[in-house]
Amino acid sequence: MAPFTPGSKLLLSCLLCCLGACSGGGSTDGPNVPTAAPAEPPSSTETPATQTELDKATARMIEDGMNVPLAYRHPDQGFAVSTTLAQEFIDRYNQAHEFIQSRIGGYPNWNTVITDEDGTDSDNQPVFELLEEIGFLNYDDVPWTTQRVLDTAGCLTGSAPNGGWSEAGENYVQHSLCMLFNGPFENEYKNDPWYWDAFPDLDFIDGEYYHRWLLDFGFLDGMYHEYFHHYQRAHVLTAHSGDSAEEPFFPFWWGEGSGQFAGWFYRDNWKEIAYLDYLNPEHPDYADYWETRDWTIPTPNSNPPYNSLQDHLDYMVATQNKSFFFAASQVQNTSNKLGGVGNGGVDDDDNCEGWVASHSNTAYYPDDSRYEYEPGQRSCWAIMFVAGPHFLAYKSSWQAALRDIPADYFELGFWGSVEKHTGLNQQQFFDEFNALLRSVDAESIEEDYAPEGWKTPNMPMTTVVDFMTIDYYQPGD
Repeated sequence: MAPFTPGSKLLLSCLLCCLGACSGGGSTDGPNVPTAAPAEPPSSTETPATQTELDKATARMIEDGMNVPLAYRHPDQGFAVSTTLAQEFIDRYNQAHEFIQSRIGGYPNWNTVITDEDGTDSDNQPVFELLEEIGFLNYDDVPWTTQRVLDTAGCLTGSAPNGGWSEAGENYVQHSLCMLFNGPFENEYKNDPWYWDAFPDLDFIDGEYYHRWLLDFGFLDGMYHEYFHHYQRAHVLTAHSGDSAEEPFFPFWWGEGSGQFAGWFYRDNWKEIAYLDYLNPEHPDYADYWETRDWTIPTPNSNPPYNSLQDHLDYMVATQNKSFFFAASQVQNTSNKLGGVGNGGVDDDDNCEGWVASHSNTAYYPDDSRYEYEPGQRSCWAIMFVAGPHFLAYKSSWQAALRDIPADYFELGFWGSVEKHTGLNQQQFFDEFNALLRSVDAESIEEDYAPEGWKTPNMPMTTVVDFMTIDYYQPGD
């Protein structure tokens, strides 16, 4: 088994982002995704004129069906690739999104481009055309080139081609955009200079690379996560504007943490994805892939050797369900504490003993200047990031945590929606969370212990959470 370390967290994060450019401030996830028009300056009061424009912008988004899921991949989405990308990788993208959107819902204005980072501008002309069509960075009168894509790429980023809501009013349109590259699709990383240039600090023995299965599933994991952000945004509509614009509409721990359940999402139905057939020993064309792996090659956040991709997905779910022990053992600083779960972990140099979750240390991205922490506890945000969504489900249900909170937060705000479904206001929510982590002796419980209702159920996610019947906001409700 490859145990969790801060290094393995970095490696897995690279896996999830490798196909795109997961840059920092330029590609923030969630409803605060940068748009093609600069953000409005925050204001403590709305004038009647600006409130009218906001209402018009909201009406336009509703008219466009932004928050209405289809049971299939939405036709009003953009997808453009370089002329050099092989058809098999185009098929791979299509298979991924047909699978994801038929379960979470197809929402309009999701866009993806795949650029040949070593190609000519002519090779990437289809990419440039889509970027122009959705008005990405259209406030700069600069022509698109391959280099400009490399300089501005992000996943997830976005655009508002007609300007911000106060400028566009009834013409307000909002797009999500994920910008990916050919190289990681086409090459093993050991042969791909782009990968080493993009992630120069990885501690790899020269020539090592990830297994193909981990790359192929990493793409699915990343697509689920980023599309989940698009789903979150679809139900925000314009609620993140106006009075609340100076604060994140929903906190970091939920915005990012609730998108960490790819293992559960794929576990029960992954065999329906054709490009994964080579990982399925039950498939008639299976050719002993697992039996021929060299397990000395690193496989971070995994537990090989495996006999099927199913083994890895089961491991992901089992690890996610250690979130209660991780959180409790960290705040109690027990000798048996768990270093991390999935993409969230506490640095070895930090000590989270006595850490108490609050708005100021869980609402913001860790690189946000508003993020507050005590010396030696900078990475303790991971406790809420990992355990917060589980606690929300524990106090309500998984359907509420992943579906009903988004359904209600346009009208009620994030914390108003939480209060509706848990009966707890913000302070009570944090108080109960902090108390629960100290209600057990983490030194004496098993790693897989959790209070009833905390763990993800042993059923398909979309059986437990019916995304398609979300009670999305409609005027007059």
